[in-house]
Amino acid sequence: MLTAMLSNLFAQMSGRNGKANPPVRRRKKTRAPRHSKPASRMYFEGLEARVLLSVDVVGVVDWIEQGAQPITQASSVAAPLNPASGAVEDLAIDPNDPSHMFAATVNGGIWRTHDGDRPFNGLDDNGVLGVDDAFEQPSWTPLTDQFSSLAINGIAFDPLDPTGNTVFAGTGSASSLSNAGGLPIGIMKTTDDGATWSVSLLNPGGSEPQVRAILPTTYDVNDNPAVTQVVLVGTVGNGLYRSTDAGETYTQISSSGAGLPGGSVTDIVVDPNNDDVYYAGVVGNGVYRSADGGATWSSVNNAALSTASLGASTAVMLTAHEGDTVNAQVYAMISYDDDGAGAAEVPQVFTSTDGG
Repeated sequence: MLTAMLSNLFAQMSGRNGKANPPVRRRKKTRAPRHSKPASRMYFEGLEARVLLSVDVVGVVDWIEQGAQPITQASSVAAPLNPASGAVEDLAIDPNDPSHMFAATVNGGIWRTHDGDRPFNGLDDNGVLGVDDAFEQPSWTPLTDQFSSLAINGIAFDPLDPTGNTVFAGTGSASSLSNAGGLPIGIMKTTDDGATWSVSLLNPGGSEPQVRAILPTTYDVNDNPAVTQVVLVGTVGNGLYRSTDAGETYTQISSSGAGLPGGSVTDIVVDPNNDDVYYAGVVGNGVYRSADGGATWSSVNNAALSTASLGASTAVMLTAHEGDTVNAQVYAMISYDDDGAGAAEVPQVFTSTDGG
């Protein structure tokens, strides 16, 4: 019987002419088991041409874009349309490419240009809107609109990165509009020319202080095997912070027994003759010097500098240049709030020719 069944099946498949015949459908005479499920079959349905209905909503106003957009028709007088900008707190220029710049704005985040060296040359270079028109000026791109704080108070290129792709920026409002740009969120860092940014906290677990100055340094493993790179940060109220791992983590130096008193640090500069040496301006206390990459500090308020009303100061700003081959020439400007009584409070400027 099995042989007959196989012969019959072979005949159905091959046919007498050698071509396959369609299978013969036979109705089953036996009922399917009570609990068995019918076999599923898949079908393909051709798509039909369909047109979606369009709907107009009556009574709903059109939306008009409100920003972000340039500020025009301002009090400035410049073509076209009298444009204006918000406050810029700091500007960093690539030491290897003067056309490459980053701007730290008070309420508008970080901006970048790669044509920042376009000249104000008194010529109509493009023949469009006249001499030195807006289209002949540098083009700027905003980079940090996605962050919770757009208040940037300091920005600097990393001197260890010759490509100019690494930049550090400090956050915290310095605006007359209070915290309009956002509260401080720490230190921002990019290693890809501003395409992406990471954020490191100065005070994990507590409120972030407002940054006033940031200085990535060349003090690295060549100066101290335990250091990757020192980054120094001056803040309002919390004083100086120091990183030894290229800005990944920070330690508060002020009021820590390292010789630097509490109080706002408004400026930090490096001795151009020696990258072991740094100077910090401390509100209410004057100028301090470190000779070990910012780890420990001592006062350099000499007799002349001590004549200033340091206790009433609101900012201590610094700059330094080479001077002779041994000692840097350091300048300190002590600023005060105007008390409104009598003559205006005029800042005082002091200089040292022996490195403080």
